[in-house]
Amino acid sequence: MRPKTGFKLAVDLLMTLALFFLMGYQFWGEIAHEWAGTGMFVLFLLHHLLNRNWYHSLFKGRYPALRILWLTV
Repeated sequence: MRPKTGFKLAVDLLMTLALFFLMGYQFWGEIAHEWAGTGMFVLFLLHHLLNRNWYHSLFKGRYPALRILWLTV
């Protein structure tokens, strides 16, 4: 596995864990929830920065029904 791919997977895993942590607001309290939300926002920006090539290739090529379905899902 390439290092960039491993880093992308680590960011996605951290985003998933942060989402679960954010859903437990009543267990952790407001301060932890706010810090986790800030971290989630930073991870969100990093995720989109790492996957910016997807945006460049979004409108290239043909759009059969299956590709439109995958894009909307």
